[in-house]
Amino acid sequence: MKNVSRGSIGGFTLIELLIVVLIIGILSAVALPMYQGAVDKSRFSTLLPAAKGIKNAEESVRAATGSYTDNMQDLEVNMENEELNFTFDVHNNLADPNLVRATSPKLENVRLASYFDYNPIMAGQKHCEAKTGDERANRLCGPLLQGQELGTTADGYNRYLLDKDIDKPTCD
Repeated sequence: MKNVSRGSIGGFTLIELLIVVLIIGILSAVALPMYQGAVDKSRFSTLLPAAKGIKNAEESVRAATGSYTDNMQDLEVNMENEELNFTFDVHNNLADPNLVRATSPKLENVRLASYFDYNPIMAGQKHCEAKTGDERANRLCGPLLQGQELGTTADGYNRYLLDKDIDKPTCD
C-alpha cells in the first residue's frame, strides 16, 4: 500500500498555475498582432476590386470623351458594398493627380489611392496611405502589404507604393 502524505492532494501548485498563465500571455502577445494583421489585410483587400472598378469606368469615360469625370452618375459601375467610401480627385490638367481614393469604416486611418492611367507621374500605381502616427495603419501599409514608403501626403498620410499585382489572388 502506498503511503500518501497529507500535504499533497493532487492539485496544482501556485507556481505551476503562474507558469501556465505566463505561457498563455506570451502566446497571446505573439498571436494578437498576427491576427490583427490578417484582419487588416482582409479588410484592405475589399477596397481593391471596388477601386479597380471605378478606375476602369473612369478610363472608359476618358476613352469616350477625352477627359475624366468627377460625377459618379457618369460612371457605369455597380457598387455592391455599401460600407465602402470613395472620393474622387479628378483634374484634367496634367499638373494635378487623377485618382480615386477608397476607404472603409472598418479600417481606420488607412485608404487606397488608385491612380488613373493618364496621370503624368504615377500612372496606374496603387498606394496604401496610412495616417501619420498610427502604428497599426503604417504596419499594414508597410511590412504587411510590402509597401515601399514614398513620403507624406499634404493631408498627413504616409504614402506606400504597392506592387502592381496586389489585387491578384495569392496563395500565402
